[in-house]
Amino acid sequence: MSLQRGVAETADAWDTAGALTAVTTTGAVALGFTPTALLPGDPADLVVLDTSSARAQPVHSPYAFVGWVATAADVRDVYVAGRALLLDGELRTLDEERILFETRRIVTRLGLPEPSLS
Repeated sequence: MSLQRGVAETADAWDTAGALTAVTTTGAVALGFTPTALLPGDPADLVVLDTSSARAQPVHSPYAFVGWVATAADVRDVYVAGRALLLDGELRTLDEERILFETRRIVTRLGLPEPSLS
């Protein structure tokens, strides 16, 4: 989408609703999946985004927010096949502290420098 905006030198070179359809429904068809409607009781994958950050304001369109503004920091909840994997920004199925501990242990064992976050 950004390439289209740059080439055309206009913000609406490719409408964000059309772009979202292209990367979801049309993308599924291109990969050989049959597009389906989400019905009550069906397993679903869902990502809930938080639009309360300053960069999200004002939200003119949810499509524009997803296409141009949203980052990983805006992901609040993630459900896969109806199972909550992330709720209120906290992992529910993985022990994040343990993963970080093990990663640091492996880095030390390999003699690699500790990554700097600054």
